[in-house]
This record gives sequence, C-alpha cells and structure tokens, in this order.
Amino acid sequence: IKVIATDHAPHLKRNKEKSFLESRPGFVGLETALPAAITYLYLPGHLSFLEIVKKMTIEPLKILNKPFNRFQNGLKGDLIVVNPWKEWLVSENNLVSQSKNSPFLGINLKGKIEIIISKGNLIKQND
Repeated sequence: IKVIATDHAPHLKRNKEKSFLESRPGFVGLETALPAAITYLYLPGHLSFLEIVKKMTIEPLKILNKPFNRFQNGLKGDLIVVNPWKEWLVSENNLVSQSKNSPFLGINLKGKIEIIISKGNLIKQND
C-alpha cells in the first residue's frame, strides 16, 4: 500500500438516500478513513501507526509533487488530534457529513478524531 486516501466528491443528499448499492458511487470517507486504517491495518499488525500517518499525509504529496508544509511560526496550520484507542460505533447519528452512506454503519471502529483545525480555525472539538 503506497497511499491511503479518500475521494471527496459530495453528492446531493437525495442521490445518496438509497441503499449503498443503489446510490451514487462513494461513501463517507473522511470521518472513517483513519479509524478504519487503525482498526483493520494497525491493530492486526499489518502497518505501524507511523506508516498509516505517512500514507495518509506525506506519500500523497510526494506522488502529486506537492510540498509538505511543516508547522512554522506565523503559518496557519491544519491539524487533527486523534485518540487511537477510543472505540466508537459508526452510525448515522454520529457522522457529521451530509451523506450518511457508509459500509461501516453499525461497526465499531477504533480511533476517534477529537479535534480538527483547518487553516488555523477550530472546525470540530468533541466534548
């Protein structure tokens, strides 16, 4: 596995309110990609946590010939804080995305994203 990525391709809610097999291609990925990787790649020992992080951050940038921006004073940063041990049940009620279509509905995943900061702005913080 060289890269772990999601494809953000939003659809109108009415186009996704069908069964998984009948709806437009794609499903909620941003909220479940890291927890799924922790549950199915890290915990069974297929990849280290550091390998997962690199495959979701640095490796895609290398393929696209994009620079990797490090934290620097004065720059607005992007950051997530994840609790890799927190288990949670994927349900329509706890997905933030407009679409609730996911093959992980009803499945417990390890790894809960607690804080999201994008361009220096707090986007999400769990209580």
